[in-house]
Formats: sequence, C-alpha cells, structure tokens
Amino acid sequence: MLELRHGGGKSLSLSNPVLTPLQERLRKTQGFGDYKKIQSWLKTTYDQDIPYKTLWCIVHNRFQARSKIVLRPQSQTRNESTVADFEKKALRLSIRVILYGHKTPSVHYWCQDESRFGLKTITRRRLTFRGLKPFGWDD
Repeated sequence: MLELRHGGGKSLSLSNPVLTPLQERLRKTQGFGDYKKIQSWLKTTYDQDIPYKTLWCIVHNRFQARSKIVLRPQSQTRNESTVADFEKKALRLSIRVILYGHKTPSVHYWCQDESRFGLKTITRRRLTFRGLKPFGWDD
C-alpha cells in the first residue's frame, strides 16, 4: 500500500545524441525557419521521422524556443568602431539642429544604402532560443 508509483507517460521520442545538436542549432542566431525545416533536418541528418506535434512540443516546451522576427542582414565585414563614430557624429549633428534650429549653416547630409532607395525588406521569422535575436541569412 505504501509503494510509490510514478506516472507511466511515454518516453521522449528523440535520444540525447539527437537532442544535443538540435539544441545547439537552436542556440545559433540563424536558427530554423519553421518546424517543417527542423523535421527535414532531422530526417536528412539523423534519419528520424518525428511527427509535427511531437517536434513542436519538444522545441516549444522543453527548449523554450520561440519564433522571432528576423533582423535585417548585416555585413560580415562590419567595423564596429566606424559605426560608433558615425553614431556620435549623427548625435552631435542632431543636437546642433535642435539647439540652433534654422540658424545653423546649411548642412549637407549624404547617406548611401547600396542604391536600394525605399527598399522595404520582407519580415520573416526564425526559431531560436529565448533571448537570441536571429539575423536574416537563409538556410
């Protein structure tokens, strides 16, 4: 009568050698596009055919990965010191314009965006770990 019993739920359908690389891939900023891409990745890499709902439960509940809006792609050769200098100069310029209004000498402000005038990028989503912001590279 005093025997302890535990619930007899199903065991996890993915083993540790498969869960660990999946977890590592979700931690990267590229993440996955959707659950179908995770299914095809598991099928090609580990020959595991996991149902969509099971995969959703593992990724969503166990790893707490969420779908996030993708940031615009950044250059691989981006120089952070140049970006910081530009932001400082832009801040100084905006402060001068605010302080002096129209009395400032005319300022010619030029910028370039690789001739993509008025480009509105397409927003997509990526599955990554909580707290990670994905970048816009495609698989």
